[in-house]
Amino acid sequence: MSKAERASPGTAARRPRPRKGIKPAASRGVQQKPRVQYTVRDVPAKVDEILRRKAHEERKSLNEVLKRALLKEAGVAQEPKTLYHDLDHLAGTWVEDPELDAIIAEQDRVDEDLWK
Repeated sequence: MSKAERASPGTAARRPRPRKGIKPAASRGVQQKPRVQYTVRDVPAKVDEILRRKAHEERKSLNEVLKRALLKEAGVAQEPKTLYHDLDHLAGTWVEDPELDAIIAEQDRVDEDLWK
């Protein structure tokens, strides 16, 4: 008796139907690497508290926070670019100043006599 025959009605092993127009990754030539799962024991309570708080603050799952930490420790994480906000208060405050523009234009002028 085959596996499918032994299964009760309605629970026979079936392959999921592919969605129209989408081929499985293997048939698109995409090499899928096996994923690895870790179990970590004896995590100190303080570390657990910090990681869970970080996940909550970033609105991410604990799993995402831990994966990012593993990638960073392994040296393969792409660090997000640091955003600086110390000049944010100046954004959108530029005022046209024709006098300043004239002074800058004068400074940009090359004195040909000095470059001979």
